[in-house]
Amino acid sequence: MRFKKMAVLGALALLALVLFCVRGPRRALMDSGDFATVYSAARCWRAQENPYLEANIDREYASGHGDPARAPNPDLTASVYLPSIFPLVAPIARFNWETAKRLWLMVELAAFAGGLICVAWGDWETAAWLVIAFLSFSATQTGFSKGQPGVLCISLLAAAIYLKRTPRLQLLSGLFLGISCCVKPNVALPFLLFLCWRKQWRAAAVCLATELLAWAVAFRNLGPHWWLDWSANVKMASAPGGNMDPTIGSTGSHWLSNFQTVIGFFTTNQQLCNWLTYALLGALVIAVLALTRFQMEEWQALAFLATLLLLGSYHRYYDLQLLMLCANAALLLFRARGGAFWAMCAAALPLWFPLQALAAAALPIPAPGAASFVQFLAFRNQPLCLLALALVFAWALIRKQPFAPGEFRRR
Repeated sequence: MRFKKMAVLGALALLALVLFCVRGPRRALMDSGDFATVYSAARCWRAQENPYLEANIDREYASGHGDPARAPNPDLTASVYLPSIFPLVAPIARFNWETAKRLWLMVELAAFAGGLICVAWGDWETAAWLVIAFLSFSATQTGFSKGQPGVLCISLLAAAIYLKRTPRLQLLSGLFLGISCCVKPNVALPFLLFLCWRKQWRAAAVCLATELLAWAVAFRNLGPHWWLDWSANVKMASAPGGNMDPTIGSTGSHWLSNFQTVIGFFTTNQQLCNWLTYALLGALVIAVLALTRFQMEEWQALAFLATLLLLGSYHRYYDLQLLMLCANAALLLFRARGGAFWAMCAAALPLWFPLQALAAAALPIPAPGAASFVQFLAFRNQPLCLLALALVFAWALIRKQPFAPGEFRRR
């Protein structure tokens, strides 16, 4: 029986690996469009040119013999990454586009493998199911296909959080988290607070030192007005109709997963979307803190934080890779065998598939004043499922799911 179970899990893992390779790395070799802007901006930084001016980006991409079909697009992939990412990408950006694209893929594959090993480490059966789940996760596959820096950020973040808390590994955790903060501080920085809450002061110190070093190096090649040009790019992307606009006024809002898009389905007022989202999530956080009196199981708290982060600010589907951080919380709910586990499964399962992208191929994009309930469910299912997940983890924190310190593998 044990051999048969191992054979079945092995076969499923192999199928998941094949699916991952076909939908992720294989497509990355033909696409990596999101990396194109970062690659070009890093080349600008190496040449001490402004990395936030489109003319410089286009020139550097052409000098690297970039594929015109994947050229940086200021309307879709504006240069908005902070300078701290450039010292990390610069060693790869010195190569031509085709070589750099492959090197970047290798870096992201190594980071993802390391993060997945840290998350799945434990008994072989649990590890096998977690590997199958996250190899078959369409969000991660999508991130790889676009060469998304978020894959590197979240993979290293997962490794940083799930590494054992020995003194030596705390240094490695801090390094990983520091690199994550350099790549996408809007994603990684909140988890620095999580490490502080767990009293991992050594890891927090290394994280801050890593980020400060990256910024110090980045400033050496930046001109005096980079901040103004970066701000202009962010404002352009956030403007009505821009690729960060969560409202129904943007034809691309269905690519977003944050909760502002749910409110934005009924209005084009971005401020209203933000205020209502912050009010809802803020009330949920206050309720949890008041009812738990800050006495929270750490893995459930981590999962709650991850879902809140995805709901509260601009995120696209590939950022749902952040749900890797919910693995231990999911295992706790599974072992409690309560209704919360099945509620979590019902909320999480639709997120494993790119339903909003598939809907865009089958249904007309919703327009102001002409949207239907079917379109609402089709184009806003991801933030609704994320909200359901947040409520499940909030409920688990409030109920204080039974936990025996000796029975769980990472404590």
